[in-house]
Amino acid sequence: RAADPRLRAGARAAARAGERPGGL
Repeated sequence: RAADPRLRAGARAAARAGERPGGL
């Protein structure tokens, strides 16, 4: 579900935090 805008934003935030794309 990489097409979901919410997951996309979560992945970006996770990447900024230094984590993997997932939003956890």
